Amino acid sequence: MKGSRPLARGRLIDMHSGSHRASGFTLVELLVVIAVLGVLAAIVVFSVSGITDKGQTSACAADSQTIHTAEEAYNAQHGSYASEATLVSSGLLQGTSSLHDVTTGGGTYSVVSLGSCTAQVVGDDLEPPAVTAAPSGHWYTVGSGSSFGPWNVTAGSIDVVSTAYWNASGGGVNDIDLNGSSYGTIQRSITGLTSGSSYTLTFSYAINPGAATAGARVRIGNLDQTLTATNPATGSFQTATYTFTAGSSTETLSFAGSGPNGSCGVVLDNIAISSNS
Repeated sequence: MKGSRPLARGRLIDMHSGSHRASGFTLVELLVVIAVLGVLAAIVVFSVSGITDKGQTSACAADSQTIHTAEEAYNAQHGSYASEATLVSSGLLQGTSSLHDVTTGGGTYSVVSLGSCTAQVVGDDLEPPAVTAAPSGHWYTVGSGSSFGPWNVTAGSIDVVSTAYWNASGGGVNDIDLNGSSYGTIQRSITGLTSGSSYTLTFSYAINPGAATAGARVRIGNLDQTLTATNPATGSFQTATYTFTAGSSTETLSFAGSGPNGSCGVVLDNIAISSNS
């Protein structure tokens, strides 16, 4: 009997100690648990937000591309671009878009972001007052090292041409001819971008009527693309659409002309950049 009491007492002490420890967490343990839960919550929110942003970006880009495809298909069939309602009635679009608006005129068209896709970073700035109007039915030349509006000529020379000179259908009063023999290059800074975000660059293009073909190298962000034009400025301008990802908040947009025919290059107009998110 005497030998058993210390053993029983020891068991009671051990049991009491165990039940006391299981009764709750210490303050340090609670803080650790809260911190871990906070980190996990942040990871989940960040991941879901990223998925949402990418989904919206994809939806905007896909909707824009659908409209551009429909416009080019209609133009191939009828020789002109059409309103969104006409594209729907002709069966080239299933319905009108709530993300973009389409405007036509002067042998070209433009697609402007709406709603959640809206955020035009740059619009057409080849017109007065930013860019001096070319003399009616004529042009003026800007050489390397000089500027016109927000644009700088970094190589060769360019001509600011009156649309009336070629009876051009690009819209507005000015078009920019990148020439050809001297391969004029223009560039400007684009600010207000978000690094890692997707943007759409659109512009109208044609060629000097004296050339058979001409090219233009387009660069901004991760975009480096060269197009070849065969449509003369006296006919219908075509619309180029490119998607790029910004690497920083400020990027340089540049167009470099090229072509086999001296002094005959790509003609540009309606340059615009819109956010896809």
